[in-house]
Amino acid sequence: IQILQSLGLSAGVIEVPTGDPDRVGIVLDQEPNASATVPEGTNIALAVGVEPKDGGGGGDGGGGGGD
Repeated sequence: IQILQSLGLSAGVIEVPTGDPDRVGIVLDQEPNASATVPEGTNIALAVGVEPKDGGGGGDGGGGGGD
């Protein structure tokens, strides 16, 4: 992000859960593409792999049907 800012661009990070530990912390996608020529001030969106959040408990267990 610092390099993009030094070039007069702004950047935002979008966290993308990934089950592949090798992709955590890696830029998986960006918009616009790396080969695009853009004017100063353009916002660059970076999709970065993160570990999936724990599912945490799986719901409330439903209700018991009352007889």
